[in-house]
Amino acid sequence: MTLGPALAFIPFCERMRGLPAKFFGVFGRVPLFVYLIHLPAAHLTAIVFSLIMYQKAFWWWGSSAGFPANYTPNPIVTYAVWLGLIILFIPLVIWFAGVKRRSKQRWLSYF
Repeated sequence: MTLGPALAFIPFCERMRGLPAKFFGVFGRVPLFVYLIHLPAAHLTAIVFSLIMYQKAFWWWGSSAGFPANYTPNPIVTYAVWLGLIILFIPLVIWFAGVKRRSKQRWLSYF
């Protein structure tokens, strides 16, 4: 589901100008960095949310006990948290894009 809409979105991104182009462009300059920071951030957010809602979060560490009986996945909450994380990442991503641009270190080109 995520790859299809992303591929369909590419032609629109290529024609974007102004603020939307800057927003998506900054994430496009450091895609591996964004990918690597979103994984632990999403996992930590899920753990904190579970601790708040259920007072336990053992299922996030691969426990065989499974999810709590009253757990129901909610796509609206998932997308809201995703959007919130993306917004929180903006300053960090802008900072790292600047570091990458100013640095002469070749290994930073991978990020």
